Amino acid sequence: MTTLLLSRLVRAFVKSPARRQASPRSRLGVETLEGRAAPALLTGNVLSPLSGPPQLGQALAAPATGNGPGGGAGADVGAGTPTGTPQGPGAGSATGTPQGPGYGVAFSVAITTAPVAGKAFTINLSVLDITGKLATLYTGTVSFSASSAAVGLPPRYTFIPNPAGAQHSFTLTAPVTPGTYTITVSDSASHIQTSFNITV
Repeated sequence: MTTLLLSRLVRAFVKSPARRQASPRSRLGVETLEGRAAPALLTGNVLSPLSGPPQLGQALAAPATGNGPGGGAGADVGAGTPTGTPQGPGAGSATGTPQGPGYGVAFSVAITTAPVAGKAFTINLSVLDITGKLATLYTGTVSFSASSAAVGLPPRYTFIPNPAGAQHSFTLTAPVTPGTYTITVSDSASHIQTSFNITV
């Protein structure tokens, strides 16, 4: 009887959960992941489940480059200073009145009738280009002024392009008082001007 009872106690003790041997994985300190989520491994910019150590040749996300948000020191497309292009409105050196052949740069006055006190007389005004020839492309407006209000002056006159050259005759009136008077012809827009004297 005593032997039978002892045998039963031994069997019960052996079958106890506390005596069960730990699995080889438990002895090694490795826990199974059954019933729980696997930890995550950061690869590149995306979280992916851990299924073991990174594999040979596994690609990682390349670092961002450029000058955008979070970028490094790379250069943006088109960065730099454009060349060979005008830098703004009015670029260039062409200003003022054209001064090539055909454009007026100077006046020449010839008195065609002698001034007589109180009488009308005429002059011929020629517009010359940079070569000294009559300007064929001159389109300026000329006006007259005098050193005395006693000199009768013609009205303003506007030239038009003329293949024969810019020249025109004007009629003035000499003062009744004897003396020498200065008359000036000018084109203020083109900055052309000349003066001549008359004596009555």
